[in-house]
Amino acid sequence: MGEEVIAKKSYPKRLDAAGKAPMKGRSMHINCTLDSLAKLKEKIGEDAYSQIRDQSKVGVLLKLADSSFVWWGKLVHHLLTHQLAISRPYEIWCLIEGSPIRFSLHEYEDITGLNCAEIDVEDIVAVDHREFWGDLKVAAEKGPNWNELESALKSCRSWSLEKRKMLGLLVVVHVGILGISRSSRIPLDYAKRVLDTEAFERFPWGRVGFKELITSIKVLSYDRTSYAIHGCPHVLNI
Repeated sequence: MGEEVIAKKSYPKRLDAAGKAPMKGRSMHINCTLDSLAKLKEKIGEDAYSQIRDQSKVGVLLKLADSSFVWWGKLVHHLLTHQLAISRPYEIWCLIEGSPIRFSLHEYEDITGLNCAEIDVEDIVAVDHREFWGDLKVAAEKGPNWNELESALKSCRSWSLEKRKMLGLLVVVHVGILGISRSSRIPLDYAKRVLDTEAFERFPWGRVGFKELITSIKVLSYDRTSYAIHGCPHVLNI
């Protein structure tokens, strides 16, 4: 019998050498807080909340907020600090107990069920948003930030079901999809989609959310005592 040759698998080197991963003294900051999403029910009302949760494609985020899911930041931190050095901009590979695992748009889509199709640059929403933006007390040429949305949530119970639902969707996009800082604004083109149900539901929010998450991971620096993750990092924890 000829000598059996077993090919040895090789993987890219780690971003941080074994035993050198910056684990201690680092804290993770996230803007996608499930508590903020769960509180929507009492703010916009059960009727508007239920319509988003049960009828909208982004309702999966409210279902996650309503579940008994427990956020475990240490696990996500462990994954991020055990990455392999790869050049693909929209993938991360992590080495866990000697085995590499991949996180890409495919895994994100499988986990969330969100629409992750390519963005159609010609899909432009032409709606007059000025009246609703006036209710939100947001300048017409800007998308809302969290502080403006939070202020509207305190006084929206007398609004129509349609307007309360639109406000709820803006909160889901800001907190659950983009996961951006409280002072950052939802891009105006994204925000206006809440006024057109069909335009909102056909938009690939999953691709948008994934890009926010993966981009924030790619630019991470552990030089400081804390770092921030955009998007919905809970996906890495499921």
